[in-house]
Amino acid sequence: MKISELPDVADVVGADWARRLLPSAQELMARDARGLHRIADNIALAFRHEDVRTLAADPNVGNTPAEVLTAKRGLADPATSGFGPILVNQMFVYNPPLHTEIRRIATRQMTPGNIGRFSAVATAVVRELLDGLAARDDFDVVIEYAEPVATRFWGRLFGLTPDEILEMQRLNTVLSKVFLAEVSDGQYAAIEDAVAGYMQIITTAISGAMDGSRTCAEPGRELLADIAADLEHVTSTGGPRDLAHFVAGNFFDGFHPIGVGLGTAIAELLMNETERARVVADAELSTRAYDEGTRLAPPLILTHRTTLCDVDYHGVHLPQGTMIAMHWGAANIDPDAFEDPLRYDLDRRHRGLLTFGAGPHLCPGRNAARLVGDLALREFVRTFPEIVLDGPPEWVDASSSAQLVACRVRCA
Repeated sequence: MKISELPDVADVVGADWARRLLPSAQELMARDARGLHRIADNIALAFRHEDVRTLAADPNVGNTPAEVLTAKRGLADPATSGFGPILVNQMFVYNPPLHTEIRRIATRQMTPGNIGRFSAVATAVVRELLDGLAARDDFDVVIEYAEPVATRFWGRLFGLTPDEILEMQRLNTVLSKVFLAEVSDGQYAAIEDAVAGYMQIITTAISGAMDGSRTCAEPGRELLADIAADLEHVTSTGGPRDLAHFVAGNFFDGFHPIGVGLGTAIAELLMNETERARVVADAELSTRAYDEGTRLAPPLILTHRTTLCDVDYHGVHLPQGTMIAMHWGAANIDPDAFEDPLRYDLDRRHRGLLTFGAGPHLCPGRNAARLVGDLALREFVRTFPEIVLDGPPEWVDASSSAQLVACRVRCA
């Protein structure tokens, strides 16, 4: 079967499906649709848990190169324009053998055993922010807690100044517009300016941390030194040109999921009063609350992979260069994988969770994201046991990231 013979997802759940990824995923599941669907004649959609997990593990289904991801903007050189300066330094646009070498560097630094060294920095950041909010009757979880947790955590590890940390929070808000289903020319111009500012701050800080002209937390200095040593042994060409660009490219995917995931995890918990009361009574349930909240609202709902050669999958022929949209958000609510998947359930078994991807491209930073997210959620509930939502959370519309614009809370 050719891709052109697959059901068109627009015919199944509507032409606006990409603007409402999570609701349209629910509709796909309700129709009990099976197998792949078609987005275009050279783009397939995988949304069932089994299909997404299996294709993610297939070594012949690789990453989508930066030049392909930026082609729709007609960029002459992705390395110098648009979102390209970040993308070209990311492991998520590389394929073997380069991907294998670069990913190994990040994975080694983010093993469960290695991330423990970041706990003290994370704890200090969380306590500082919560102490500042403790006397407040109301505040915004997104702007005043979740996003600052992410920017201060990485900022202190990498030696950013307080002003740079504040600017990084502003820049990340602009950069997140790259996940919108439709990006206007004006928005893209703002993204391009934000990319330039982001790259300048990060590369300057990393260079200063390494030559001693900047002060950064000791675990951060160890992390940078370890990565620098590993980069010297990379033999494949086409990767980040130096340590500073490696960090700028790959740790954008550190700033984003920590802030976004923490905000959504708190919002999802507060929308479920009975389960919130359980976490208040037993703070150790915060780990399950973080996993359940980000299952229902993943920091990245959908990403694209590309076939590295001709692939035949369940009777569907996917020629080399075919893009496959991997719907992680849909896979996380597949009833074949999770019983009563739309229900928020702290007793749910999270085996098979695809929030951070799967297979050889599984996000190496997932352990750090969960470490900081779990800690920040647990301490938030301990500090504000009576906190409640002050109106419904406001979500970014038409985005491939389940991201909040605002989440106002108040003391009950």
